[in-house]
Amino acid sequence: MQFENLLNTALGLAGGKADHVLVFSIPDYSITPFAKKMDREKISHQIELFNSVCRAVSVQYKAQYIDISTNSKTIKTKKISTVQDGVHPSEKEYKKWAAKAVNEVKHLLK
Repeated sequence: MQFENLLNTALGLAGGKADHVLVFSIPDYSITPFAKKMDREKISHQIELFNSVCRAVSVQYKAQYIDISTNSKTIKTKKISTVQDGVHPSEKEYKKWAAKAVNEVKHLLK
């Protein structure tokens, strides 16, 4: 699995310290304007499946998994903040994810 190879590379770069590796989920882009003419349910399902596998592998390797996808699911009825291409998150969304990562890291350091 390609993800597992990437995770192993990250673990190697972190000197084998799994608690130094952060894995972020893939946000559900089915809610973006880009996906409005696509099969949104299929996209959402595929991303959810991929994220669940990545979470399981991360847990297996004891890496820190940070779910930023949950936030995108809660705003399905709202307009997601994207940049001009309609698919990539705006600075506002990245700030939310960064704050979540900082909170996770702070928790790990306690």
